[in-house]
Amino acid sequence: MIKKGILALTAVALISSSAFAADKIEKNVFVGVSDYSTNATNLKDNNIGISIGLGMTKVKDNNLYCGISTDFSYASVENKIGSNVNQKSISIEPRFGYHWNEKSNVYGLVGLRYSDFGSNVNGYGSGFGVGINYKIDKNISAALESKKYFMNTSGESIDSTTTLVKIAYNF
Repeated sequence: MIKKGILALTAVALISSSAFAADKIEKNVFVGVSDYSTNATNLKDNNIGISIGLGMTKVKDNNLYCGISTDFSYASVENKIGSNVNQKSISIEPRFGYHWNEKSNVYGLVGLRYSDFGSNVNGYGSGFGVGINYKIDKNISAALESKKYFMNTSGESIDSTTTLVKIAYNF
């Protein structure tokens, strides 16, 4: 199942990258702050995390938007006995949407994520989300994203929801 998901996401990424071939591609680096919640039995909700990442986007002549990004996330997640678990994740997310004016676009995304929850617990999964992006000026943009991931670990299935506010430098 996960192999099929990885193959499908790779195909989407390749199709996306061919869509970037002809015209100008906008690349960016970003940093973000997130609110991370999970249904894991031993972890508390509403933990603050940070993300850093790279992305590239393209707006086609018909205002359709396509892009792909990858990010590294870190959250110090409190467990129910009072100590913290350092969760580290990496994800790749193709995104498609609509560029409704010179400064704004809305998009949906799909993605794959690998997470290390510490104490020899790690997991992988897939997810989806939505976002809105606004260009503050030529090189700076801000975005708000909401993502839902379905993770499989060695002992438990974990659903997580992340709300992310990020600032990007575009070049």
